[in-house]
Amino acid sequence: MIRSIGTALFIIAMIAAALGAADDSRGKGPDGAYNMEQTLSDQAQQATIAFDALAFLTGDACSDTFLPPGKVADYAGFQYLRDNDPTEMGHNTDFVTRIADNVLSILSSEQLAQFISLSRAEAGLSDQYAYMRFPITKAFRGQLEGDIPAGSSGLDRAAIMNYSAELYDVDASISLKRAEAYARVIRSLNGSQRAYLDGLASGGMLSWPEAKASAVLKSSGQGNSVAMRTYASEMFSWYAGSIESDVYFCPERQATYFGSFYMKDRPAMGNPGYSISTTLTGEAGNDFLNLLDGSQREEITGLVDRQRADLEEIVSMRRSIAAELRQALEAKAINESAVRSLSARYGELDGEISYYYAMSFAEVGQSLTEEQRQKMAALRGLDGFVCQGAYLYSQPISMPEDIPSDFLFGVGSYNSSQMSSWIGGQQNRTAPMQPERPGAGEGNGGRQGPRPDEGQSYRNSTGTGSTASFSACLNQTRDNPECKDCCDCMDGNASARKACRDACASQDFSQNTDFVAVSTVSVSGPGGDYSACKQKEESRPAKNAATAPQKSPAATEASAAMHAIR
Repeated sequence: MIRSIGTALFIIAMIAAALGAADDSRGKGPDGAYNMEQTLSDQAQQATIAFDALAFLTGDACSDTFLPPGKVADYAGFQYLRDNDPTEMGHNTDFVTRIADNVLSILSSEQLAQFISLSRAEAGLSDQYAYMRFPITKAFRGQLEGDIPAGSSGLDRAAIMNYSAELYDVDASISLKRAEAYARVIRSLNGSQRAYLDGLASGGMLSWPEAKASAVLKSSGQGNSVAMRTYASEMFSWYAGSIESDVYFCPERQATYFGSFYMKDRPAMGNPGYSISTTLTGEAGNDFLNLLDGSQREEITGLVDRQRADLEEIVSMRRSIAAELRQALEAKAINESAVRSLSARYGELDGEISYYYAMSFAEVGQSLTEEQRQKMAALRGLDGFVCQGAYLYSQPISMPEDIPSDFLFGVGSYNSSQMSSWIGGQQNRTAPMQPERPGAGEGNGGRQGPRPDEGQSYRNSTGTGSTASFSACLNQTRDNPECKDCCDCMDGNASARKACRDACASQDFSQNTDFVAVSTVSVSGPGGDYSACKQKEESRPAKNAATAPQKSPAATEASAAMHAIR
């Protein structure tokens, strides 16, 4: 097992707030629901492929890395729940919070403990999956930009398929752990709990009460609220759903290396109540195709037929995996080897589709005129948003160094031990830039101390032992201005404070808990004098910095990421 940036980055499970919206370009079925027939339709796939191409050709290496955490280990039917919410609020940023808090509010301490244990077990796997995506995104952009290693003529289809199978084995590990944990909780539900969940299943978001789960989230461990909400929402969709909902996926579920999720979801991040337009993919994709000449357009639209057999087989793989995972609901053993074998094949198929996209997008991109490029940039619709560094799921990080990707061009071969070493090195290098979030008494490897509470305040950043941290600023403040004030009071250099302030802009503060007190704002800018940050006078003694929780580099990313996008 590789080392994890945080006992929590998997906790980037998925929740966060939004979105991968269902797209009306595919239309609903006769029963008024989105289903696999619509997902696989030529209309939906063409719109999605065109949107992917637009994002890739107008994007950059940073935006390519963005991935909503909900696209990993997605066999609980949550995407179906969102897309088919009868009140049409499934892609509102409050959807996850509403359903999750209703579930959390009725679970017993023993049932909640299953989720807490799951979050610890998943942390390393989540990091591994996220970092293993970077070689693929680097290779695909290298194909577009002509950055091809010596001795290769371009991307190697077989190498990409084989590596994608390795990636999907990690997805299988996460899926297995979730299925076992969710099944244990579901099997332990009593009659009144089941009746409550059945009532929720009969309605939609606007009919669900606004339950209060703050006490549950606080007791689950510092910074663990995102994981708890992820698991609660997924467990509910699994409980309320069926094989059909487990198998279901939205059109953009495959080939997630081209920056389309960033282009679609970035305006929603840190924007409570925001809903992504359900016509965005279809309209922007069609406008993109209209900018192409005949041969360019054929290169893009021809992908619909090229990927057809792979997509159909993917549905078959997902059905078999979902059926096997549901064995746990009846206290039957899951055939782990079967799940891993099916997942590996799923990975090969997704790798082949991704290869097709990368090659066609690169061919079109290299033939664009300057006029086409300018018009496409206008279609992107992200004026004012600048992608810097990279993303680990939807968590901003610095771009990893020395990303190994030559083997995806057929130069050398994949070595799992070397990949694990590389991932461990990147985690150590990027850890200071990440929000940190230890669990309460979870033995996270960091120094232990009392949890911060509402009485904690920040010290002058020019003094010793500032209690302001990247994690506290993002996860324990009420809004963007307060978050930035907190960042200004951090110890460290100007670039670290600026990175913190930048992360505030994409944070969803609606799910934050355990607020710290922010006293004074610095107005000097990221490189200025922060002596204005003073410790707020409290009626009780201030906590000593030495006893403030120091979160392990392993712990946390989650929140900004999690709160950001599902």
